[in-house]
Amino acid sequence: MCKNTLSYARKMIDPALGTYRFRIGDDRVIFDIERDELVVLRIGQRREIYRG
Repeated sequence: MCKNTLSYARKMIDPALGTYRFRIGDDRVIFDIERDELVVLRIGQRREIYRG
């Protein structure tokens, strides 16, 4: 994993969906970090990604 990965991420306020998120335009990538691996949980548009 890149050492600067978290410098581009934001911590989620409500960790029910995941711990961190990346913003890529109107899209979001929600992910967790387990050991030294980035685990992608969801990818989608901003207006839909946060719906449970």
